[in-house]
Amino acid sequence: MNGWSFVALAVTANVVTNFSLKIAVRKIETGSPGQIVLGLIKTPYTWIGLFGAAVLLVSFMAAIRTLPLSSAYSALTALAIASITFIEWRGQGAPLALVKIAGLAMASGGVILIATNSQ
Repeated sequence: MNGWSFVALAVTANVVTNFSLKIAVRKIETGSPGQIVLGLIKTPYTWIGLFGAAVLLVSFMAAIRTLPLSSAYSALTALAIASITFIEWRGQGAPLALVKIAGLAMASGGVILIATNSQ
């Protein structure tokens, strides 16, 4: 696998991690700190999120072995934000305002400029 393949894997793991942890915190009791910790330990979504975080870390470390850090990190961040935004919009009916679309376009353009300048 090349560096960009590892970035794609890291983006996927990032999205899985974020959605899993969001589901996990929705499923727990919010009483005492002990109840919160126990609830997090019991829900499988926490474990899926932790596994996703481990995959994210390992794949990002593999990516930065061959890619410039600025390129890999900016691509990972922008693609993860765009993916999460798209999934929330399509899958959960979250609003997608023109301002949000413009922000994603600017972030994507910035990633392209950074990546092409770092090669």
